[in-house]
Amino acid sequence: MQDQVETLWRAGIKAGQLSSGQTGAENAATIAQWMAGQLQILLVAPERMDNHDFMLAIQTVRPNLIVVDEAHTIAQWVIASARTTPASATLLPR
Repeated sequence: MQDQVETLWRAGIKAGQLSSGQTGAENAATIAQWMAGQLQILLVAPERMDNHDFMLAIQTVRPNLIVVDEAHTIAQWVIASARTTPASATLLPR
């Protein structure tokens, strides 16, 4: 994901990432940038979509588009929702 962010920056597109490859402080800084309107694109690893801080940010600064790169994750959420519903499921239209 870092290489995608770097490619976007080289193309003049302000992008950030939320991933398990970053520290908590780095993810918090990225969320702060998103909330401040400093990022045009935010790449989010599927496992980060259930993060409390991410969910608060996404409810405050609504994106125009959400793309899930690892779409198999959606199928896993559907199966898991029989037992529990992840917070990120609220991102999906009803």
